[in-house]
Amino acid sequence: MLMKAAQWLVDSLFSDFSNADQRITCIYGCELWLYTILSTLGLLILGVFLQSFWEAVIIIFIFYTCQSTGGGFHASSHMRCFLTMAIGLLTGLLVMKVPVFQCALPCLCLLSLVMLLLFPLCLHPHKQYLKGNEKALRKQSYFATLCIAVCIVGLSLLENLNLFYAGCIATCLAAISRFSARNKV
Repeated sequence: MLMKAAQWLVDSLFSDFSNADQRITCIYGCELWLYTILSTLGLLILGVFLQSFWEAVIIIFIFYTCQSTGGGFHASSHMRCFLTMAIGLLTGLLVMKVPVFQCALPCLCLLSLVMLLLFPLCLHPHKQYLKGNEKALRKQSYFATLCIAVCIVGLSLLENLNLFYAGCIATCLAAISRFSARNKV
């Protein structure tokens, strides 16, 4: 369905393609763009249902940032990707609400940040063409991880500790994703 919508959108916006490969590339990019929008909306709706909208926003933002800059687990289809993210978000939002886990979250977050810094990059097999830019990509990942750490410290200073816990959970989920991809779990 997304493929058909992407084809329609690309054909509507760009009627003249001199190169078939260029059209296919545009359709692929448009499909990813549509999927990202729809899956993010789905995750935000899940956050609304759980009465944790802002916590969901923080988890999604931090997770997407880590995934985009350093890589991580990639599901084999859009549906599996969405289900994996939804289960991760749901689990994270529920774990945050358990007082016993709340005490452990800062330590898990610190451990996760260290892991993200030790393993800054995990290129997907389809992204091996980026291997030549590995040094710059590692720097970008380090920078993103350090910015996330600063943001989490900032969240700890707010009166709403749930936002801090959301940042901790997001960092843990990102580290699990990176670990899974590196070890092909």
